[in-house]
Amino acid sequence: MSKHTRLKRRGAVYYFRVKIPADLVEHYGKREILESLGTKDPKEALRKVRKRSEEQEQEFDRIRSGRHITELSDAQIQALADEHFVEVLWWDQWSREKGLSQRDYDAIEAGIDHVDDWLPEALATGDITNVEHLVRAVLKHHGVTIKEGSEDHRRLGYAMLKAVAKANDVIRERHAGSIVETPEKQRVQLATVSKGKAAELDDVLTKWAAERQPRAKTLHEWSMVVRKFTEQHGAMPVSAIEKAHVILYKDKLVEGKRAAGTIRKHLGALHSLLEYAHHNGMCDKNAASGVRYQGPKVARRTREHIPVEDLRKLFDGGVFTKGERPAAGKGDAAFFLPLLGLFTGARLEELGQLSVSDVKRAHGVDYIELTDQGEAQRLKNKGSRRSVPIHPALLRLGFLKYVETRRKEGDERLFPLLKQDRHGSWTQNWSKWWGRYRKELGVTERWKDFHAFRHTFKRQCRECGIAKDIHDALTGHESGDVGDAYGGAYPLKALAGAMSKLEYPGLDLRQVQRTASRKDGAV
Repeated sequence: MSKHTRLKRRGAVYYFRVKIPADLVEHYGKREILESLGTKDPKEALRKVRKRSEEQEQEFDRIRSGRHITELSDAQIQALADEHFVEVLWWDQWSREKGLSQRDYDAIEAGIDHVDDWLPEALATGDITNVEHLVRAVLKHHGVTIKEGSEDHRRLGYAMLKAVAKANDVIRERHAGSIVETPEKQRVQLATVSKGKAAELDDVLTKWAAERQPRAKTLHEWSMVVRKFTEQHGAMPVSAIEKAHVILYKDKLVEGKRAAGTIRKHLGALHSLLEYAHHNGMCDKNAASGVRYQGPKVARRTREHIPVEDLRKLFDGGVFTKGERPAAGKGDAAFFLPLLGLFTGARLEELGQLSVSDVKRAHGVDYIELTDQGEAQRLKNKGSRRSVPIHPALLRLGFLKYVETRRKEGDERLFPLLKQDRHGSWTQNWSKWWGRYRKELGVTERWKDFHAFRHTFKRQCRECGIAKDIHDALTGHESGDVGDAYGGAYPLKALAGAMSKLEYPGLDLRQVQRTASRKDGAV
């Protein structure tokens, strides 16, 4: 075995030992590095010491390259954030490759939830408190001296927040069983990072989002497309993207057996972003133009209504008959949201985002105004703005009394325990609880989710002889007739008269009772 000047042996174990160059002693705070190689085998030790020595020289070069840097360009800040993102994913991949115990699995899941607890507000306010330790570690790792509290320090902190968000999204996907590849490691030397930067796909997304102000869910989905495309092809200016790159990306999705709708969504996002880049002078052409996914023709499954026997199971549950309020059900949201879904046909998010002021009375009719005019309110489209009379069953079950309680308590929101998640959804987490709860009650088919209430409402309107144009107005379905704009041409009294005809034969709600509480919480 050939000798290596940095290979030392203590007892039976081999060590890596290197003298720190004089110009870097102050940075390390010591004069040498001594690390166990974790082996007693001389051949394995030689292989490890060669690799470790090469890595150490790269580290010395990296620190030297950053020693005289006192300010950071946008490109350097992005390079540091990207390096951290990749390091986190490599650590996560290594953990899974060696196998996770149940305890490890639960710990990672708790970590994901913890980040989700503080990250949305941090991103919204620019609070870098929770990543300041990462900023310090990254700067020290590269030998960079940036004054804490300076503009560059804060900019790097915000870039690290975004890197943490991206990494947490990937780890969440992996934790759910999805395959997400880890990008190739890149050793950043800041002195070699270009001060300027041609627009890349993530830059295009940022500019597009600033103009379009898309829904949080859309922005999240498109961000995932950009990340996956970049992982496959590496970071590159959008001007360098060719049709072949887009086709290869499509082929990768097909190989991964992604659903046809998912593949078309990915291609659609790429096409829109590259079209935006083309129109804004960032590239000469839209490389995604003409790239299509044919896919097998599959008969579209028609959504079914929830049979009355399953409605009985749902509304015989303890939430509706015993006053139970599971924590994840968010107080009286657990009680009223399903009933509102059944008796309004509204979408879950339309109901979850309601304000107390959206429950109104006019012309002798109590009604709910579904709108996107309030703070943090969104609707699917303009045709979704509408007024829905409150069904007599909801009046009997104390809905208006509940609304009045919320007013007296000074709540602005109808279901104050519902909080927006990082994607801006009021009801995504609540929906997960409802899915678990209905399965516990024996309603297990996947399609019998909350949205099935909407189809059940539409079907029962037809069964009760309510005209299509009227129940379209109640549910916000546009027929294409100009006269149907904003809830149709029907006055509240006409809609209320139609609503009073709606019945669910075979469903007896007399056993349903709401246990009142001073606060919208557990009883």
